[in-house]
Amino acid sequence: MSETKLDSFKVALRNKKFYRSIQHSRFYEWQIVALFYSALHMIDHYAEGLNQKRYADHYRRNMFVNRTRSLRPVRAQYKQLYSSSRRARYEGEVFDAKTVGDLVKTHSNIISHVCKLLRDQSVGSNAPSLH
Repeated sequence: MSETKLDSFKVALRNKKFYRSIQHSRFYEWQIVALFYSALHMIDHYAEGLNQKRYADHYRRNMFVNRTRSLRPVRAQYKQLYSSSRRARYEGEVFDAKTVGDLVKTHSNIISHVCKLLRDQSVGSNAPSLH
């Protein structure tokens, strides 16, 4: 079997596509997980643009988010999405459509902010967009 390793942006896009494929289902916890991982990989994509490495674990990535001044506006939102995803994956918390709707907005804010940072980072070139 052939394996392909995708870059962080493509993984973020795949997670967003997965979310869209299940967004009309009642698997709310998986919708949250897909949104979180989409945001996570956009954070990784941004970090790679700053010549940081792809983070191997949540602890190091969370430290990057907490210490990176340019991510301050979305720090709390990322933490909220991270926490909701953890509760969905490990604690079996039951979510509803309203909560998912709120987290979709949270995800959108994170993605919009990171895309703006990427545009600013790559002046004169086309930065990717996940919307």
